[in-house]
Amino acid sequence: MVSIEARDDQLSDVPASAFGGVPFSIAVRQSDAQVVVAASGDIDLATVDRVNAALGDASGRLLVLDLREVTFLDTSGLRLVLDHHRRACRGGRRFALLSGPPQVQRLFDIAGITDHLDFLNGLDPSDGDGLTA
Repeated sequence: MVSIEARDDQLSDVPASAFGGVPFSIAVRQSDAQVVVAASGDIDLATVDRVNAALGDASGRLLVLDLREVTFLDTSGLRLVLDHHRRACRGGRRFALLSGPPQVQRLFDIAGITDHLDFLNGLDPSDGDGLTA
């Protein structure tokens, strides 16, 4: 059995692939009215700050977190979603999610908040980054 000890600040620089996971990446697509932040890999304690920074830097009436390529979401990721949802509501903006795979969606279901969040059907390919409600 291998034991790994590291402080939180050290873990942020360790790629998920070092632990057998999918490498984490984030991409931001912005148009005049909307910003889509697309994450890939695990959103957890080691990566949540990167997602938070990308969402926090975004401007536009519609802010979307694309979870389609997310392989794992823990409670720190859930809190991130709830915090940005709350901020958007207070600021008169719309915060929406593109649904992730079943193992990611399950966390929203278990927490009982699926019906309280704005999930989009997907991207409308005829409209570039246009989103369908």
